[in-house]
Amino acid sequence: MKINLGCGPYKAAGYVNIDINPLWQPEIVRDLRRGLPFGDGQADEIIASHVLEHLGSDDVLFVLQESWRILQAGGILKITVPTGVSGDLEHKTFYSGRSFLEMTTDDVQQHYQFPFRWKEIHRSESKDDHCRMLHVQLEAVK
Repeated sequence: MKINLGCGPYKAAGYVNIDINPLWQPEIVRDLRRGLPFGDGQADEIIASHVLEHLGSDDVLFVLQESWRILQAGGILKITVPTGVSGDLEHKTFYSGRSFLEMTTDDVQQHYQFPFRWKEIHRSESKDDHCRMLHVQLEAVK
């Protein structure tokens, strides 16, 4: 199973599209802060593109934990977020090129006792029309 979190108007073919807004007609209407309605290890890929910046930092950590929970071992989480301050008043969290990197180091995972482990397999930055974007792929380690 492949899942697209916070799809908005950009539904992905072959994915279960989830969004809080029923006007986008996703397959599942859901607030991600309530958790993901799937069992453990059911997904092999999750996309979170242009959604995490709309959540507070505690909610982002919760969505990452939920993503890890429903991914099978070796499953991939693809994240795209703007870096820095974009000027969008709906953005609640801000990211740098190093964001998400700390979750992949043994020292930080042991210090914070994360209940999940990630392996970073890709990180890059690009520029779109209005700001720089961070693209990260994390592999669920179980």
